[in-house]
Amino acid sequence: LENCLKSSVTGPCDILNLAAMEWARSHPGLSEPLFEVQVTSPGGKTVNCFGNCRIRPDEAIENITAADIILIPVIAGDLGPLLSDRTLVSWLIDQHVSGAVISAVCAGCFLAAETGLLDHRAATTHWFLAEDFRRRYPRVILKKEKMIVDVGDFITAGGVSAYQDLSLYLTARFGAPELTAMLTKTLLLDPYRTSQAPYFL
Repeated sequence: LENCLKSSVTGPCDILNLAAMEWARSHPGLSEPLFEVQVTSPGGKTVNCFGNCRIRPDEAIENITAADIILIPVIAGDLGPLLSDRTLVSWLIDQHVSGAVISAVCAGCFLAAETGLLDHRAATTHWFLAEDFRRRYPRVILKKEKMIVDVGDFITAGGVSAYQDLSLYLTARFGAPELTAMLTKTLLLDPYRTSQAPYFL
């Protein structure tokens, strides 16, 4: 998405691709990989990320008919144009109806909430954005102290670097805790965090 943080796209790609490689090594004979990662964008257009970095996607979202997991990255700056994109919001709703798990990080959680599918359900976002989130989505039960909130078909994660926590969480949920433990050792990452409270001002 325009003005996303590039690391919140490429970081999960690296972690999930490494997870898939390790899963295949430890589970010989699998017919399908644990994760097949695709970077997508509206129209398949090259995206201008925060800091004028660019990402060339693998595919247009319009060509994705049935994703298993969608990860909405961190978004910097004004969220207005993104949240008013009804075509994008409708696509997320259609993907959810088709069975996709929608995950999001930081300000990307606003886009997940914009679908209306988190009304009366729990979610999180960056603690600094909590009041804006509550004003815009009063029906969502915001857990700003949580780093990750999983309600089954939606997984939301806290601040910018929480893409690491979310990626590790996905490897545990869809793979195994042992896989996650191996990745933390290989990548020198702490196990995924559970609370944002230590970072509150």
